[in-house]
Amino acid sequence: MGHKKLITWVLFSLLLTPFLLHAQTVTVTDESTLQPVEDVYIYNTQKSKTAVTNAKGQADISRFASSDTLIFQHPSFKQLVRTAGQLEQQGFEVKLTERTVMLDEIFVSASKREQDQTEIPRKITQIQTEEVAFTNPQTAADLLQASGEVFVQKSQLGGGSPMI
Repeated sequence: MGHKKLITWVLFSLLLTPFLLHAQTVTVTDESTLQPVEDVYIYNTQKSKTAVTNAKGQADISRFASSDTLIFQHPSFKQLVRTAGQLEQQGFEVKLTERTVMLDEIFVSASKREQDQTEIPRKITQIQTEEVAFTNPQTAADLLQASGEVFVQKSQLGGGSPMI
């Protein structure tokens, strides 16, 4: 009788193992496109355990304890913090929100090497962030032409060549 119980237990555990392993895999997707996000760095608050998502947006989180608070981090997305319990309630699915990238001033120079603005002997015109937001150009060529400082020869497909 004991031998049958052992065989039954082994078969049951073999059948159950894939489900248990799957339950420890988290899937990370983009909130707006629902596409998987690769290279999401997942770590606990002590940074003692880590995981990284693959091309399918999946990572094995079985090394984390159920009491751990997990942090999901990617340069293109806002950081997200979830407890292991919250992950289980959400079916081990995480949706990240894209991060808006704000750029400061951009300097365009005809030099082959980087120069400080004070070293350039030519006229420099700055286009402020507010002006860019107001004109809402479709391309960089449109932005340069809207400045009134540069003539832009328009070409195919919305491109353009500045005539300095």
